[in-house]
Amino acid sequence: MRGICRCVIWLGLLLLLGLIIDWGLLFKTRMPAGYSVALGIGGLVTMACVFWRDWIRHLRPYDPKRIALEVEARHPELMSSLVSYTELDAMARQSQASPELLEAMRDFAVQKSQQLKFRDIIDFSQVRKLTLYSAIVLLLAAGVSVQWTDHISVLVKRLAGIDTSYPIQTKLVEITGNVVVPFGKTADITVRAGGVIPDDAILYVKPAEGESQGWTELPMEKLENGFSFRRELESPERDLNYFVTMGDYRSNLFHISVVRAPRIVKAELRLHFPAYLNRPPETTDQLNVEVPEGTRIDWQLQCDKTVGKLAVTHGDQSLDAVVGKSGRDVSFSLTADRRFSYTFAWTEGASGKGFHFEDVEYSVQVNKDTMPRIIFTGRAPSGPATIGKKAAIRWRAMDDHGLDKIWLVYTVTTPDQTEAPEEKRIQLPDVEGRVVNEDSLTWSPAANIPDLGPGQQISYHLEATDQMPDESEQRIARSPVRQLSIVSKDDYMDWFRRQLAERNEVVKQTFLLERDATKRIKQILAEEGENSDE
Repeated sequence: MRGICRCVIWLGLLLLLGLIIDWGLLFKTRMPAGYSVALGIGGLVTMACVFWRDWIRHLRPYDPKRIALEVEARHPELMSSLVSYTELDAMARQSQASPELLEAMRDFAVQKSQQLKFRDIIDFSQVRKLTLYSAIVLLLAAGVSVQWTDHISVLVKRLAGIDTSYPIQTKLVEITGNVVVPFGKTADITVRAGGVIPDDAILYVKPAEGESQGWTELPMEKLENGFSFRRELESPERDLNYFVTMGDYRSNLFHISVVRAPRIVKAELRLHFPAYLNRPPETTDQLNVEVPEGTRIDWQLQCDKTVGKLAVTHGDQSLDAVVGKSGRDVSFSLTADRRFSYTFAWTEGASGKGFHFEDVEYSVQVNKDTMPRIIFTGRAPSGPATIGKKAAIRWRAMDDHGLDKIWLVYTVTTPDQTEAPEEKRIQLPDVEGRVVNEDSLTWSPAANIPDLGPGQQISYHLEATDQMPDESEQRIARSPVRQLSIVSKDDYMDWFRRQLAERNEVVKQTFLLERDATKRIKQILAEEGENSDE
């Protein structure tokens, strides 16, 4: 009786404790079903220990001699009659004991033992207390089972590993569930209740990574319809887990995935310079570059996640980049004819939502190929000249990337000529792509103009080009124009005498001025000396 009562008490208490733990803790916190199974196994192990400790280990087979000794230990007046009888009775079954002696001993033992009462041998108070306690526990468990029949049924199923839910008054009609939101946007969580509508609802959130962090409670706004609640999470920066409680309802655990724009983890820009520069291709990992005009740039980009599409906006134009088979390799090409800025418009391809993201602005600086320059150095021959004139021409030509060709260009006109003169060219020695070229030439016009004679006028200048292709011939640098007027020897000598006389006159005037200046200085110095003596 003691063992049965204690087992009943333990069983009832474990049932009530299991309901409190499973319903009040495991179910409401949405712990995995394995915890309920572990709870059931723990209950079975506990009952097995109680069954053994308080019942089975106390059970012993009936032994008449042991019972007789225990009784006579409390009642000496029996004078060992019970023990003697039990021993003689056992001997009678094994030997030829006297039946009359056994009968007399039995009558004596019966006569003595009739005076005994059970309560003097067995303590019924312990049994009465355990029976009372077990009855109270049974009534309590029965009351709980009747009042919450569905809960007990669910408890048994959950302890057996069957995934089911306890009855609740507040019902879930609709919830947002798992959310995928682009970085920088708002995550909107809504829930709609049914059954008993609560006055408020609480949203619990915490980072998906970092289980050590606790849940943050955020009250949800009750909408005008009276049975819906909403909470906006402004621009979450990382993935979150969340669940909602309202009344006696607690939702499952849901996930908020924050999708970021594809990020460039490796950039390779291959620069193909114009052929006339004779520069091998170069590679850089900088997205802001400075290149010569006409350079073709090939972009090879590797991203940290799948790219659905990449639109490249440059200036007022746009192009779609080529996305590789892996989804993470992107390539496109542009020719830098002028300075331009470019931006990336990403469409990510990992979430399946196709979110769009704008990137920062990058730039391509273009170094324009400037016009070549050419000038005469020294004093270029001009003015009257005879047919045998040898003109000493010196020049200096420059270009930022390298010169291509230099020409001496001249025209010949006569006084009565009305049509435009024909322009003729003499190509000077190859400058071999030098950036700066300084050289000279002794030109004899008569060698290139067979019918050269007095009265004709020669206009000449220098032209230079760089290595940049130019079909329009607009990239030709020209020096100032100089003119030679062909005269006879007599006329040239007259002109030379006049020039010499003019120069001599200038020298003479200069000499006179210097002489007057010297006299004046000496006079001033003499006057200052006299003043100092005084």
